[in-house]
Amino acid sequence: GVTRKRLFQQLLTESAMLAVLGGIAGLAVSHWGGQVFRELYLGRAADHSPVGDGRQLAFITLLTLAVALATGLAPALSTIREDVAGALKAGTREGSYRRSRAGSALLLFQGALSVLLLVGAGLFVRSLMNVRAMRMGYDVEPVLVIRSNARGLELSPAEVNALNERLVSTALSIPGVENRGSTVS
Repeated sequence: GVTRKRLFQQLLTESAMLAVLGGIAGLAVSHWGGQVFRELYLGRAADHSPVGDGRQLAFITLLTLAVALATGLAPALSTIREDVAGALKAGTREGSYRRSRAGSALLLFQGALSVLLLVGAGLFVRSLMNVRAMRMGYDVEPVLVIRSNARGLELSPAEVNALNERLVSTALSIPGVENRGSTVS
């Protein structure tokens, strides 16, 4: 006894909630999992996180909304085209149940993509372990790395140079720091 409009709204609401929860879980995994990977394989935890960057958060939000719309519209549109009440009444006893071609294709695509991602993840971890075991030709343990992130700040070139000089002088004042080098990225 539900109207098509109400069913449409319900499907969109459910998919939006699932997409938002998935987006939040993805942010949590990328934040803490990234720190764990950096600590395990690089020997130090960096401060970079997608949670602190506005552009990455905007991209993740747009991607979450796109997933919510795509996953909510597909079943909602199929309810508009079909007689849902008749299909539910008939069930499988009358043999009217049929799997959609799009659903079967998506299921096959999901399985193939899962296998591909698992193989890729395994190769990535193995390569990361090989790089970690590789000798660089110099001792990398006592290296102090300082990165300045002035993203979003409007600084003149003179102010950027002054900031970099303050960072270098502060680093040189740390006990055990003997020399410095700088790169521009």
